[in-house]
Amino acid sequence: NKPDTIIHCAAFSNVELCQQAPRKADISNNKLAELVAKSSLARSIKLVHISTDHLSNGQNAMVNEEAECVPLNEYAKTKLLGEHAVLDCNPDALVLRLNFFGWGPVYRPTFTDWIIECLSNRHCVTLYENVFFTPLYAGEIVSLAHRLIDENASGIFNLSSSDRISKHTFGLKIAEKFDLDTSLIRVGKYPKAPRVPRPLDMSLDNSKLRKTLGLKRLGIDNSISALKADRVIRSTILTNSYKSAIIPFLARIKKRISYLGEFRYGLINVIKKPINRNLGMVNRYLDLIDEVHTN
Repeated sequence: NKPDTIIHCAAFSNVELCQQAPRKADISNNKLAELVAKSSLARSIKLVHISTDHLSNGQNAMVNEEAECVPLNEYAKTKLLGEHAVLDCNPDALVLRLNFFGWGPVYRPTFTDWIIECLSNRHCVTLYENVFFTPLYAGEIVSLAHRLIDENASGIFNLSSSDRISKHTFGLKIAEKFDLDTSLIRVGKYPKAPRVPRPLDMSLDNSKLRKTLGLKRLGIDNSISALKADRVIRSTILTNSYKSAIIPFLARIKKRISYLGEFRYGLINVIKKPINRNLGMVNRYLDLIDEVHTN
């Protein structure tokens, strides 16, 4: 059976490395997108292509989908070419321009992870007051994307918050929501002559999205509340296998409770002393649940 929808998220997104390797950036962000678009069209499969908010020159705030794109770096150039390739090959495709925040895996922490980790450890962070964006929580992005798919929407849509805020203000809001010390956040300014040019204002207007889905507004405060609500701080791993403990570890879950099992030092950081195996699996699981209530 073929899938109903392909959601193409793959990209070479490191702005500095894209600048150093423009050919690799073009293959990853443009040529690959074109191949996926051709393949989906040939098989009559709906395509959703994930784009970026880096496409403007940053001279205007809250730009809509019709605004002229003036990419400043190789990442933005190749992502824009990818958009064109997708819609030229498959006019019924859905292209989503967005900037999101959320929880990242241990091997690739997000901007939000970095802020919370630094402040939790009493480290100062410097955040730019002259860089603006309109981010949404990743969970909201997923929900809105599915709603657009259900509406059989096509063309370009901005998936963004209704609130244009600076990186500095965003950090303050994160700190306040998670009861962290805002005095550790220092004000910075993005340099006038950076190694790689970037737009200083990446804010996107979401009027088209709200009109299509009948939404009032998408506030940043609600997004940050959703981020906190989805934070997982404790995981109980019932099975003893090594691989069952890897996912909670990679997901950066702080308390990972289980029996030691297959030499899982480091993966399990709340090690429960095993009970008699003769008591059966159900009693072993209940024993782990008791450990959750006491931690």
